[in-house]
Amino acid sequence: MQENSKGLEALCVESTRVGSTCYGDVYRANLTVGDENGTYDITRISLPFTEEKRHEIQAHYPGCTEVGLDRFCADFTKRVRASAEASQKLQDRGSRFVLPNQAVQGERSEDGRAYNMYIVSKPFLPLSQTIKIGPGETARLSNVLLALEHLCRIALDLEGAGLHAGAFDIDEMRCVLDNGMGLVYIGNMLFCSGEQDYSVPPVFLPHTAPAVRNGETPSLLTDIYSAFSIGWAILSGQYYRDLPDYTLIPDVDPELIDLMRYAMDYNAIKASGEKPEDAVKEIVKKLHAMAKNVKAKGASENTTFVITRR
Repeated sequence: MQENSKGLEALCVESTRVGSTCYGDVYRANLTVGDENGTYDITRISLPFTEEKRHEIQAHYPGCTEVGLDRFCADFTKRVRASAEASQKLQDRGSRFVLPNQAVQGERSEDGRAYNMYIVSKPFLPLSQTIKIGPGETARLSNVLLALEHLCRIALDLEGAGLHAGAFDIDEMRCVLDNGMGLVYIGNMLFCSGEQDYSVPPVFLPHTAPAVRNGETPSLLTDIYSAFSIGWAILSGQYYRDLPDYTLIPDVDPELIDLMRYAMDYNAIKASGEKPEDAVKEIVKKLHAMAKNVKAKGASENTTFVITRR
């Protein structure tokens, strides 16, 4: 990338600001990354986090303690760089879900007290916006099924590279639908790790599988649990960012409910002796068929779900 940290800082002005995450603000500018010139997003993150950002992060990771947040902040730079390496690893493998090139640059202030980090990626929308999932919005059943199918395929791609997300976060997962799906992870890829270098994170996303919360290494099946936990929350009328109350049953076809329960029962899948990859591929087939069937039946079957607020 041609721009250094100072050059990127000069591009991060109010007129180029297009949004924010709980970590930092996002700016949009024309850059040259590798041999490609185009429009890119620059996520600017200032460390240590301000008190305002600390509160936003704690809201993003319910149950996060002050001690856990301190550990999270201390590991943040390392996790972001590991995320970029994971993205590159998937690109090198020819992932179906092409993760765009990311550049991560950083520079410490002259007094050594602050560190500014710049994450450069292609400008994609968050998955929650792409499928129109957000407080006060509505989502069609077919869109929710499509999102679950994509999350399963992403988990399979990660598995193929020896990586696991740990938990999915559809607000931080950025994507665009265009001849497939392009993705860039900023938030939840902070936890993406291979088995050899996994360490229990100090904070957890809401839809993290119980096994991961209890210290187990993330796996394909715990990633699938996370995906369907999000789906259960949406389809049962609960806020999509909260871990759902599973006693509230979605008002959908019983076949879909059975599939969701099966997908989240990772212990039963492991005990069955079936290879996890084969089990997940079969889940993907069923989701695809269900979404196709719902669309074919029209509005009477393609139920609209209102996304509730916390």
